[in-house]
Amino acid sequence: MRREIKTLTGVRGVAAILVVLYHFSITRASGLTSLFTIPHAYMSVDAFFILSGFVLSYNYGWIFLASFKFIDYVSFLYKRFCRIYPAYFFVMCICVPKLFIGMSGNGAREAYDSADVYSNFLMLSVWAVNAKLFIGPSWSVCVEVFCYFIFPLLAAIVARGFLFPIFSILIAYFGIVIISRSQLGVEGSLDIVSGETFYPTLRALCGFVIGMGFSKLATSSISKRLNWNLIFCLGLVALFVSISASLADSVTYLAIATIVLGASAEGAVSRAIFENPLSCFLGKISYSLYLTHALLIAAFAKVIIVLSAALPYAPTYFSIALLYLLTTIALSMVSHSLFEMRIQTLLRGLWPGPKRRPASV
Repeated sequence: MRREIKTLTGVRGVAAILVVLYHFSITRASGLTSLFTIPHAYMSVDAFFILSGFVLSYNYGWIFLASFKFIDYVSFLYKRFCRIYPAYFFVMCICVPKLFIGMSGNGAREAYDSADVYSNFLMLSVWAVNAKLFIGPSWSVCVEVFCYFIFPLLAAIVARGFLFPIFSILIAYFGIVIISRSQLGVEGSLDIVSGETFYPTLRALCGFVIGMGFSKLATSSISKRLNWNLIFCLGLVALFVSISASLADSVTYLAIATIVLGASAEGAVSRAIFENPLSCFLGKISYSLYLTHALLIAAFAKVIIVLSAALPYAPTYFSIALLYLLTTIALSMVSHSLFEMRIQTLLRGLWPGPKRRPASV
């Protein structure tokens, strides 16, 4: 594997925290009234898709570019399994007792059948089977699995030459525009998560392809002639303008994509924002942050309702919201250190990976 691009790790960390806070801000559990909003924060998931496409193409795209070998394909899928399943299984082991032993106390057990159980544990939900999710945010992880399965085909097309990445990016963005006009979004036009349609999977696939195209362009000879600090700053300005003016999600998407592309070059400005210790730390535990935060929202919402009966609502709300954030980070650190890293290292040691990229390439 190539070296880590720390700015992109930081981007992932900031995106994860935005998702954590966003889901708390929109919850109505226990009749909670929100006191803050984070516009377009659901599109942090789209940043994840773009980042995944970029990083996987950057590290593994060369394996499938020249030829396809089944052993390399199986090895790639196994490495992806080692990366995403341990933490996923850890959170599932918390969710299942909550749902099926009745810890939630809302009759949730009756809402699930055996097909839902198998689909969730096999990560087939949303893209292969329209199953009810045990872990709400896991829909995006499941649809990424679809992208992993077709990664060799994507690598052979998107990463070929100079024009193919550009055409692939344009076609993928056209797909984003189509999705945003489907009128199926929940909180916004791109906030489509239901497995009743193929749109969530298409949303992931488009972001994944855009990230792969960016990876190819960022490592090409033309990248040396570009002002990456300017590109990154234009992305930040565009994001601020888009959010302030409540522009369409498809416009905001362009700003987010530009930020990711600009940050990949590790310019001075992007390093200052995303390569600091806090952003990189959050990036390291971002996957666990994304999976675990939904487990805690309802419980902390109940605490706010109980305490606000005797205390002023606003101070109580923000104090418990801060406690929720810190608890989520603490639980994510446990998940990351005990499951993501240790189990991943153990599992990866059982399978020989693809050969390293030749030094001459």
